[in-house]
Amino acid sequence: MDDVLLEVADGVATITMNRPERLNVLDIPVATALADAALRAASSGAEVVVVTGSGRAFTAGGDVQAMAGADDRSAYMLDLVGAANRAMEALAAIPQPVVARVNGIVAGAGIGILLASDIAVAVEGATFTPAYGAIGLVPDCGATALLPRAIGGRRASDLLLTGRRIDAATALDWGLVERMAPADGLDEAVGDVVSSIRRAGPTAPAATKGLLSAGGSYSDALAAERALIAREAATPFSIARVAAFART
Repeated sequence: MDDVLLEVADGVATITMNRPERLNVLDIPVATALADAALRAASSGAEVVVVTGSGRAFTAGGDVQAMAGADDRSAYMLDLVGAANRAMEALAAIPQPVVARVNGIVAGAGIGILLASDIAVAVEGATFTPAYGAIGLVPDCGATALLPRAIGGRRASDLLLTGRRIDAATALDWGLVERMAPADGLDEAVGDVVSSIRRAGPTAPAATKGLLSAGGSYSDALAAERALIAREAATPFSIARVAAFART
């Protein structure tokens, strides 16, 4: 059984961390497979990418058993986090919108993986905790850079320094996730988000994501928007939609 799955169907690429019996924890091979899946999803031709986990966890973070079994703990962590960083960079570089389907437990590196998405939909029973302090480690997978931007510096300090566990309702209130759904409605909620993104056509959502992540000055943003809106206006999808709208 593959530890990371990639399925591409009907314009959607789904990456699934697939170690349900271990809460989808990451060791070096799993982190390497996650990076490979992200790279393949990016080049798959899909319009949207969904990232999720099997079973009752999104991912519980790093594989502590593998850490404990390492002869040289420091060398192992360098290799593990190096592999995880490559996965994070591959996820962050996906040009298509990325939707996190948060199906359960999110711990440790799972927070960084979640934050690499553009929109996160969490099941009501999901829990979120950094977990690093419980084993005397510092955060990884970009949590110290991405979490303050998502929820604010003081809340990020509260989570990362104390290891506090929060529920899905709190994660929604804080802005760690954007939507919450009951267990029997998670797939429908994710599907609604994916469908809403795809209504803008096959190329505009990725272009919008690029604009949002471009940085630069206000003038830079204006110039980039001008160039891309002109490009998208010439696509068959936009031409047809504009014509239909003008007739109403």
